[in-house]
Amino acid sequence: MSKEYKIIYFYSELCSGCKMMTPIIDKLINEGISIIKINIQTDEGQKLAILYDVYMIPCILFIEIHRIIGAVEEEILREIFKE
Repeated sequence: MSKEYKIIYFYSELCSGCKMMTPIIDKLINEGISIIKINIQTDEGQKLAILYDVYMIPCILFIEIHRIIGAVEEEILREIFKE
């Protein structure tokens, strides 16, 4: 059984880094990496962003491995999902 990753993805429609990260995450999901993604648009979910201390976007919170990352290249994100 492959590992299942749970992430909370904080983003904004106007964020250029988010426009780069969103298709990368979706591509990994389409390739078969088991990712449960909860999208939080920070303009609408400000209280949640504050609760999780999100000060920059894009921000990806990996629930099980207690890791937080911002905008990264696809290869780096793939390596994180191999952990």
